[in-house]
Amino acid sequence: MLQSNREMFASVSLDTPHEVIDETNRGGKDANQEANTEVIIQCMKLALRTSLSNVSMQQKERPLNPTTDFVFKAKVSFHANASKSGGCCSAAPLRDTESSDESDDGKRDATPPFDFTDYAPMCYRHIREFLGVEWQHFQDVLVSSRWHSIPTPGKSTAQLFFCGQNWVVKTMTKEESKFLRDILHRYYYHVRDNPHTLLPHFVGHHSLSLAIDGTQKKVSFVIMQNVFATPNKIHEKFDLKGSTVGRYAAPAERRKQTCTKKDLDINRPIRVGNVRRELLLGQMRRDCDFLKKASIMDYSFLIGIHRCDGSAASVARRLVTEDERCFTADQGGMLSVPGPHGEREVYYVGVIDILQEYNLWKRSETAIRGIVNDASEISSVHPREYAARFVDFMSSIIV
Repeated sequence: MLQSNREMFASVSLDTPHEVIDETNRGGKDANQEANTEVIIQCMKLALRTSLSNVSMQQKERPLNPTTDFVFKAKVSFHANASKSGGCCSAAPLRDTESSDESDDGKRDATPPFDFTDYAPMCYRHIREFLGVEWQHFQDVLVSSRWHSIPTPGKSTAQLFFCGQNWVVKTMTKEESKFLRDILHRYYYHVRDNPHTLLPHFVGHHSLSLAIDGTQKKVSFVIMQNVFATPNKIHEKFDLKGSTVGRYAAPAERRKQTCTKKDLDINRPIRVGNVRRELLLGQMRRDCDFLKKASIMDYSFLIGIHRCDGSAASVARRLVTEDERCFTADQGGMLSVPGPHGEREVYYVGVIDILQEYNLWKRSETAIRGIVNDASEISSVHPREYAARFVDFMSSIIV
């Protein structure tokens, strides 16, 4: 997968690689693309309200059926319908539904008919329960909040929308969507057994099919928790892979306030203390073992650093938590041990971009890049080697 990260994206990919909605430009064609993005958002909100209400009903609570629930697809068609409630679309056969975001009332009138697919809805209901997600609040945030996106570094054509503080919606390629469905059974049991996993907390997987500018498009997207789910300012960010070839932020990137630094840019430790270090690396090893067995590589360790200013309001009491809950115990992150001058930081961490399979394309990249570079230092290596190098690198900076 082309480089991306979970806290910053721009550009919607609608299954057509060169058809990108760029919200940084505002004239002519770009204004039309922005309007198309808004239509997609309204369709998503309408469908998510219906689907979440449906699967989360108390009477539907039941154990997971591993034979059918991992592959089940719930498909709903939303068609034009001038209902009494004023909504522009209704779901068949479900009853009419409208967004609770009153500020979007006018925009709903332009929502076209569309088809919605909810992948493995009962499976994701269970995952939300594993992670302690209260479904009604989750639904309210997705449906009622404004969805915001910001420009993406790198070459990714995905778009990531922020929904409230805790949730993000990321568009996916067809290959990523299929791969997530292929590994869902493994992911489900890993999250069940590791509720404090550092892996992305995927809590929903869906697709829309609708007409955009007279052409039928399909948009796949996944919903996940935001690594930086905090009101604290993130002063510094790192996207680390454990490789060194080309792994530095370009000068133009460094000038940005939202700069994300890379492996060759980090020259400082992440100070969590001995107990938390072992907990953090232990969970990382378990997560990397899952990724290795699923033939996944090219993932990153995302670190956001909030520098405490020393005030009573800024430095929270470091909670004595001797299990994996410590990853989010202090202001939603991990409060550091004191630095050389008594300074404190809060770290927000997670493993991101886990949907790149080591496929034929990546095997070819390994062979070609290995000719002109040290094969052990390039990003594209076998999942077994990638996981070992990844853990070794993180072990060297976490103290």
